[in-house]
Amino acid sequence: MLKKIINRLVNAALPSRYKEIYWLRARLYEHFLSAKTSFDIMSKLVESNAFFKPSNITVKNTPNASNILIFAPHQDDDIIGCGGTILNSLAKEINVSVVYMMDGISPKIQDIKRSEMLHVRNAEAKQVWSHLNNHNPMFLNIPTRSNSVETKKYIHKIVEILNGFDGECIFLPYFLDAPLDHQRATFLIWKALKKSRSNALREIWLYQVNTMISPNIAIDITDVESKKFELMGMWESQNQAFNYQHRTRGLNAANSVYTMFSIKHDQPYVELFHVTSPTNFINLLSPYYEQVNLF
Repeated sequence: MLKKIINRLVNAALPSRYKEIYWLRARLYEHFLSAKTSFDIMSKLVESNAFFKPSNITVKNTPNASNILIFAPHQDDDIIGCGGTILNSLAKEINVSVVYMMDGISPKIQDIKRSEMLHVRNAEAKQVWSHLNNHNPMFLNIPTRSNSVETKKYIHKIVEILNGFDGECIFLPYFLDAPLDHQRATFLIWKALKKSRSNALREIWLYQVNTMISPNIAIDITDVESKKFELMGMWESQNQAFNYQHRTRGLNAANSVYTMFSIKHDQPYVELFHVTSPTNFINLLSPYYEQVNLF
């Protein structure tokens, strides 16, 4: 009965041009979840009050912070997931820095070719951040999709980064975001947060790269979307394989379905986040991470 009521409300509230997008995204999300072996525990998480508040999405321009640290699985995920939020934050003189976790190179590529490709990807990241705020990114270079990652070594490095970070917000991928490297990145940060002594940290911002998320915060990036589009074009090595620049613009446009009554632009662009406290992040994901094997 409740499902029927929700469906009727959606049909009444959504303009016809949004309905196809709405239901397509819902079906894709359902397919993603049902493909996982740990479906039951993820369903409970996503459907809980903690991780799903579809009627309680707050629209903001930036986080309430003076210092932001972004953890990105690969070189470009930071701009895909929160490039507009970065631009909004820098415009308000909020300090923003980034840590790239994986090396971004397929395990099938080895030796000199691997070193050459890693140099290209890291050089692109440096160019993007030089364009943004002259920040020098940090690279952990965790082997991508490797079956032999020294997790303790990298957790220790992340703990050191967190302990040295004097800021209020960290950004990381949504815990169910695909592919595997994104989920691994969030897991490593979760493990590190349990060991860290970062007293200033008060918010965890989980961002969207490839997968539908359960948002409670929307950032209006309409005024800076053209600049984000330009930044996405700077990842030349990745756009050769797939047009991430075009795809990211489409994602941010589709996200505006969540803010149709809040943002008055004719063609809005939106980045979505699930924001919670470090304590909630650690506690809520403990049952999930105790049952999955990501490495």
